[in-house]
Amino acid sequence: MAEIARKVNANGRSMGMALTSCTVPAAGKPTFDLPEGEMENRHRQSHGEPGAAAYRSAPAAEIAEMLVSPILSDLDFTGGGVIAFVNGMGPRR
Repeated sequence: MAEIARKVNANGRSMGMALTSCTVPAAGKPTFDLPEGEMENRHRQSHGEPGAAAYRSAPAAEIAEMLVSPILSDLDFTGGGVIAFVNGMGPRR
């Protein structure tokens, strides 16, 4: 089981697009601010790392392209299985 977990970890990639910040309960305030109509491309966004880039809001197809392209260019998915997780981290407020 541990070997499978190591293999999944080594081959896992994540991207995220933030429309708003999360509020970590211990901090009690948003981790970052985004102006209305902007979004931020983040790596492991829920942990509060700085964003990779800020963008004006875009249609879903463009956002999907922004998130998937770096992952596809980083790993060779030819002939292998893929698991895709899509997570809506909650409603925009």
